[in-house]
Amino acid sequence: MRANKFLASLLLLLTAVLLQYNFNAFLGWSPDFVLGVLVTFPFFLGFIEILFMGLAGALILNWQPQFSSEILMISTMPLFVLFVKKYFPWRAGLSHILSTFFMLAVFYGISDYASLFGNPALFLKSAAWTLAYGALVFQALNYFYPPSQRFGARPPQ
Repeated sequence: MRANKFLASLLLLLTAVLLQYNFNAFLGWSPDFVLGVLVTFPFFLGFIEILFMGLAGALILNWQPQFSSEILMISTMPLFVLFVKKYFPWRAGLSHILSTFFMLAVFYGISDYASLFGNPALFLKSAAWTLAYGALVFQALNYFYPPSQRFGARPPQ
């Protein structure tokens, strides 16, 4: 079961990369599908899998020898969500949406500050697409891997 979840997550990550590149070629801008998927993984995977997925996503997005700060943020944001998600008082779905939006705002705020405040309409369009795709991935993983089968999940009472 754990291997199936890992392979499904890897396939979802590769799908997000392909979608992100195709949106960029088609529209001239691309939502951050990879970040949306990587923020979804802490709700379903363990530490090692999240670390691998973050590094794999960073390698696929930027396969150059130079390691940029944006790639470092993309690879570490899922680990941050993994450690703070237990403090969220809401259901997992709402926690996922809020953490995705927050991580997206932090990412844009640090990496492309001018885009966040200079063109908020583009940020909101990107956020809407990212949140929609992240929610779709979250619901798919939630359907196939219910809470009792998640890593570290407490069984329902």
